[in-house]
This record gives sequence, structure tokens and C-alpha cells, in this order.
Amino acid sequence: MKERIYWIDWAKAWCISVVVFDHTPHDGSPFLLQYLAGTNLATFFFISGFLKANSSSPKHTRQYCYTLLLPYLIYNAIYYPFWLGKLYIRQQGDIALTDCLKPIAGTFLGQLNTSMSCELNGVTWFLLSLFLMHCLCGLCRSLRHTYAAMLVLALTAMVLYGLNKYSPYAQNLTYNGFVRSLCFFFLGYAARSENWLKPLPAKQSLTLGLTALAGSLALFYWHIHTPAFPQHIVLYYASSFLAIPGSIFICRSLQSLHPWAVTTVATGTMLIFGTHRMVMGVIDFAMERLLAIGDIVYTIPQAVGLTIVILLLSLPPIAWLSHHAPLLLGRRKAKAGT
Repeated sequence: MKERIYWIDWAKAWCISVVVFDHTPHDGSPFLLQYLAGTNLATFFFISGFLKANSSSPKHTRQYCYTLLLPYLIYNAIYYPFWLGKLYIRQQGDIALTDCLKPIAGTFLGQLNTSMSCELNGVTWFLLSLFLMHCLCGLCRSLRHTYAAMLVLALTAMVLYGLNKYSPYAQNLTYNGFVRSLCFFFLGYAARSENWLKPLPAKQSLTLGLTALAGSLALFYWHIHTPAFPQHIVLYYASSFLAIPGSIFICRSLQSLHPWAVTTVATGTMLIFGTHRMVMGVIDFAMERLLAIGDIVYTIPQAVGLTIVILLLSLPPIAWLSHHAPLLLGRRKAKAGT
């Protein structure tokens, strides 16, 4: 049985917490919040690549179909009644059949927004992108020059992301997320394969992490203020590449700490990804009715509190699913001891 890597739990718990927080309707967009929204997924995809099975066999590709594609469809199916309820309230019951079919088409087209389709549970683009990255990584491993192929694909994806930012040509959430983040996934895979993350004392890890984060923040500030678009994209990636060791080394300094809540949240990141918008929507609706207001907007402290509430609400279902329905957590087998 493999020994659990607790710093990965900390990293996953932190990343999913930022995802939930970013999706709360909070007021303003100060620099730090822009930074979190802009660089957080880099660490998430790095961790996913770091955990990639070191194999290119068809067996592992089939496994990712089961643990990524099937949950993608399930979480969108779970979200569909909630989406219909919101549409019914917003349009006061005036719903056409085409309105009901558009999110279904959008789901099968990777959360594509067109006149004939629309996103349903938009955040699940992450699962589709991750599946494609696993497949590409496996393909690259089957080639003689694995890292050269990865480098070419990563650079191509970065250019495509920059072109789409400059003059949008694709409104597909999965495509945009994929080309933006492929390089981070490949970097995580290389880091694990080449054993780049050597053990360090906690204090040294913390110092390195804080130093990298400071550099990342400085580059991101430059990124959002530069008028030159190519420089804007280059600085975004430079900031994100520095944010990864910043987050990773800080989390590694916490390796000796492994509270149950952090481990559980890390185990259930897929469940939180798939359901947090729905839980948040129910809470928002209740607050709007309670306070007799329109669209609710939270202050930053309130948004942090709402994030904590959503994570706490997720703990019991994660614990239950780990024993009875591990598929919804991205695993084929139930937790040992059931």
C-alpha cells in the first residue's frame, strides 16, 4: 500500500478552497483576488500531472474514461434539475423545449456556448480537460522523445491560449482550460518522473515557498498592468510557473500535519468541483429571500465564510462516498475497510 503524501492533501485542499471562493458572488476584484483566480489552477493541474500513473497502456486510458468522463456526465446530470429550476424562476415559467435541450447539447460538446448549446455545470470542464491531458501524456510516453513531444505540445497550447485571449475564436470552456493549463500538467508529470521535489526541512520549504510567491505576485502585478499583449501572456505564465513552487513548498512545510478535514477535502475535490455551484446557488437563493433583495453580493469576509460552510457541508458526503460510491470521487475502488 502506497504511503499517503500529506503535502498533496494540503495543496489540493487549498486549491479547491480557492476555486469555491472564486465562484462566490463577492464584491470588488482587488489585486490579490485577481491573482488567486489567475494562478490557482496552475497548481491544481501540476498536482494532477504529478499524480499521473507512469504508464501509457490502454488499461489506464480506459480507467480515465471511467474515473473522469463518467463523473463528468453524472455531475452534469445532477446539476440539470437545479439549472432548470433557476431557468423556471428567472423566466417565470416561460420555458421552451429548445431552452431545455441547449445545456444537454452543451454538456456533450464540452460546455460549449453557441446559439444551439450552452454550458450546464460549467466548472466540470476541468474533468474533460484532465482526461485529454492524461491521454496526451500517455501518447507522449509511447514516443522515443517523450519530453521533447511534451514541450512542443505545451508551447503550442500556450500560443493557442494567447491567440484566443487576443482575438477569441473558441467559446468552449474545455478547450480554453485545456490550452491554458496543459503545460502545468506536463510540468507536474515531469517533476514526479524526474524526482525534482527533493525532501527539505519544513523551515526551508516555507522560506522557498514564500520567496516564490513573492516573485509570482510581482510578476502578476506586472502582467495585469502591461499594455503589450505578448508580454501580458508571457508574464501570466511566468507568474503561474512561480506560483506552483510557491504553493507546493508551503504545503510541503505542512507535511507532518494531517488533520482529517484537510485529508477529506483533498479526497473529495471532484465532488466539490461538481456540486459547489449548486450548493452555493441554494444558499444564495435562501439569503436573497430572507433579506428580500435581488442578486446577492457578499463582502470578502462573508465570501470566505460561505466557502468554509460549503467545504464543511461536503465532509459527510465525501466520507460516505469514499466507502459506497468512490466513482463520484474519481476512484474505481471503495476505501479499504468497508
